[in-house]
Amino acid sequence: MRGSQTQQGIWFTERACEVGTAYHMPLAVHLDGAVDVAALRTAVDTVLSRHPLLCQAVVDRDGVPQLVPAATPPSLSEVDGDPADVLRRETLRPFDVATGPLCRFTLVRRPGGVTLIVVAHHIVFDGGSKDVLVHDLAAGYRGMLDSEPVPFVTDEDDRLASALPAAREFWSEHRHGHADLVLPGLRHGTDEPAAGSVAVDLGGRLPQAAAALGVTTFELLLTSWFALLHRYGNDDAAVGVDLGTRTDGSGTAIGPFVNELPVRVGRHGTFRELATAVRARLRSTYPFRAVPLGRAVPGLAPRPAVAPTSISYRRRAGDPVFDGLTAAVDWALPSYAVRATVHLQVVDGSAGPVANLQYRTDRLDHVAAARLAADLGALLADVVDRPDAQLSAVHPPVTVTEGPVLPVPDATVRDLFTAGAAATPDAVAVVGPDGTRVTYAELDSWSGRIAAGLRHTGVRPGTLVGLSLRRGPAMVAAVLGVWRAGAAYVPLDPGHPVERLSFMLQDSGAELLLTERRLAPVAGAPVWYVEDAPADATEPAPNATADGLAYVIYTSGSTGRPKGVAVPHRALVNVLLAVGDVVGAAPGHRWLAQTSLSFDISGIELFLPLVTGGRVVLAGDGAGRDGARLAELVDHEGVTHVQATPTGWRVLLDTGVRWPAVTALVGGEALPLPLARELRRRVRRLLNMYGPTETTIWSTCWEVPADPASVSLGRPLANTLVSVRDDGGVPVPDGVVGELWIGGLGVAAGYPGRDNLTADRFPAGSGARHYRTGDLVRRHRDELEFVGRADTQVKVRGHRVELGEIEARLTEHPTVRAAAVVLRGDDLVGYVEGATETAELRAHLARTLPDHMLPVRFVPVSDWPITPNGKLDRAALPEPPAAEPALATTDDGLLARIGDIWREVLRVDDVGPDDDVFDLGGHSLTITQIASRVRDRLGVDVPLDQFYDAPTLAEITAVVAKLRGDEEC
Repeated sequence: MRGSQTQQGIWFTERACEVGTAYHMPLAVHLDGAVDVAALRTAVDTVLSRHPLLCQAVVDRDGVPQLVPAATPPSLSEVDGDPADVLRRETLRPFDVATGPLCRFTLVRRPGGVTLIVVAHHIVFDGGSKDVLVHDLAAGYRGMLDSEPVPFVTDEDDRLASALPAAREFWSEHRHGHADLVLPGLRHGTDEPAAGSVAVDLGGRLPQAAAALGVTTFELLLTSWFALLHRYGNDDAAVGVDLGTRTDGSGTAIGPFVNELPVRVGRHGTFRELATAVRARLRSTYPFRAVPLGRAVPGLAPRPAVAPTSISYRRRAGDPVFDGLTAAVDWALPSYAVRATVHLQVVDGSAGPVANLQYRTDRLDHVAAARLAADLGALLADVVDRPDAQLSAVHPPVTVTEGPVLPVPDATVRDLFTAGAAATPDAVAVVGPDGTRVTYAELDSWSGRIAAGLRHTGVRPGTLVGLSLRRGPAMVAAVLGVWRAGAAYVPLDPGHPVERLSFMLQDSGAELLLTERRLAPVAGAPVWYVEDAPADATEPAPNATADGLAYVIYTSGSTGRPKGVAVPHRALVNVLLAVGDVVGAAPGHRWLAQTSLSFDISGIELFLPLVTGGRVVLAGDGAGRDGARLAELVDHEGVTHVQATPTGWRVLLDTGVRWPAVTALVGGEALPLPLARELRRRVRRLLNMYGPTETTIWSTCWEVPADPASVSLGRPLANTLVSVRDDGGVPVPDGVVGELWIGGLGVAAGYPGRDNLTADRFPAGSGARHYRTGDLVRRHRDELEFVGRADTQVKVRGHRVELGEIEARLTEHPTVRAAAVVLRGDDLVGYVEGATETAELRAHLARTLPDHMLPVRFVPVSDWPITPNGKLDRAALPEPPAAEPALATTDDGLLARIGDIWREVLRVDDVGPDDDVFDLGGHSLTITQIASRVRDRLGVDVPLDQFYDAPTLAEITAVVAKLRGDEEC
């Protein structure tokens, strides 16, 4: 007999996907008292006679699963041992579907009674079959079971034929694909189905709560699961639901009478509203419960489960009665594998529902799974009491982390500098690239003369002044002079392209360009030369105010044009004092200033020492690319603090530097763990700094320990608050990946002249402005963990992939010093520094990443391209070597032979090379038939998933040719 639609689906999934023991269905019957083992054996035999499906095997007949008698019929066996150990062993023992038997009965004697362990394969069994089996065993033990076979007969062919057109229309209007799952502690896995299990405390008031909401207990549980998924940031969550397909004629039969279908429900305001939506969605799906999703959706690629998470709910019958014995049944036992990432199994009995959360151990550890279970139980308890509360306010709670409160004076950097200059006028403030020393008094006087000159040209408070100067003391004096004149500066690096500089000058609205005669002027504004500063500052110049702008600095824009960020003085003063508090800034500190003025982190190197009595040691133009030159400067000048990007630090480390007296700051790019470990060993302190330009240089800080196990962004700096939010701007619970929002005194004024973009990126909520960083993070143990950039996520074969995660895994290889991954066309390409073979790298990644995240090619790199700001220039990475061209032609004879197979199976008259198997009516069963005939006639075993990746006749012919090694294709 041909297998049923459900059996065909199980058979196909087990052949096409890795499911392990997920289809093994165990149960244990504990019998206490004087057990009549002979009567129990007779009961088992009677049950097997009554339900002959348990004695079947499933064989492949021309690609169609056929039920045949098992080579060895099942029977009751007795073993010694601990029942728990035997149960685990029997559950994990493989079934040979083709030879059978597909169920096992094992009796274990123990003090006071016996335990009967039954393990059946889902292809002949389901949750409802457990009730039938146990009660039939009890009746058989009492000698009251009729052995007349109960046929495994369904009217599914007629039901499927009548429901299929409407089902296809229904699913064409409702999304059925997988969405990326968001859970606390979720990690990428290797598609291993091994599973763990943790109990869920559902509380004791679910029936009453369900009745009050006008839903069933199952609908209440499903609503709670949706609510939790939404709280975790899954806006468009889909859940696989086991729907029973039994009819009046199959109520006492054993077999797989179930069909898993996806149910998708979006966010709603209150739990009551969500429950109403879930109930409506279920009821709209019920008419199509007998139609497998693979038949309703042509071309649906095989997957172990129809959704990333799933739920099964079964109301069991009353307790079985074994005469003279006390019986207890373990209805919900783990199979030690699960098809979905997480499966919620609920069995509802006389004592109320009992739930277990089964989870893939390659995706979640036990701690993360236990948290899911605890969060679900707490959310249920919360919504039972408050069904009309906003779901954004129910369990689990969310956290907004605030940095320490630090007083910030109502002053500018220029004010703080002037106060310091008055206190220590003869101390050296700046050391130029040529060794020139400039004292605080000299720098103060110089800036005053520049301010007077600027005022004389018409500069007034609020004016923007373009600043294009070579690196030297004059650059520092010019910045202070601009501020003293009440203006703000727009940094223009002379090393950048003239066209870019001209755009920024004009786009900013700068009224003047302050430069030097040795540099070519930039078109877009009148020019004033720093050499023209008057000898004496006779005109008092008004200082800038704390609420005024300090600078407008340009960053890369998504449109291809840079965009300006306006930063007020108060924000700049705040970050200087906050970082100064972290590093313990003191007058004896000497800071290396190597960063371009057009890169905002230069503000720490230039201005923090000047407001704390320290010394600025200026590196010359281009010195950032010369590690030996920088190292010599640090040693010669006794530098105590060095700041650089990870790329810049690699340049320095390559020179062999060891600076036990230096405090190192690293930021601007993600810090790889190997670099963190290496750098930490060579310096006194290492601080991992994080912050976008829009929140004024740095916003969080993490002090790297001596031997870090991972890399963190740490906690917010003073007067800064951070939160992690989903795509809708709703804060997410700890452990969930979301976008980092930053608030506090460091938030910039916005993007001048770009009101819509400012409103989008600087939302005002709860009375405070924030900045949406676009960085993906998760909060873990009260610290932030960087995951990647939202705008560097790419889609690979339908999966969302974060390139930074692949890079992090690559750098964990002991021979890889640095790595980058980019998407070239449809392929991931890895760039690595280190002597490692491609096969070894792929094997290394495959231990922790799924196949779609593995680069197809690797390119060795020894000299990384660097931007003027010291970051990796991804656009300048070399193109990978051209792959060997695939031959475009296909052997006509092979094409014709495979075309004949298609015509036979699909029952069509004509098939062309570009015809799609699913457009011709193909589905999972016809795919197995085609694969079977290809194997029989051509000797090639084509993996079933290849038909979904290469669905046309020409494409699958090329696959067959490649598998058998044809030279013609």
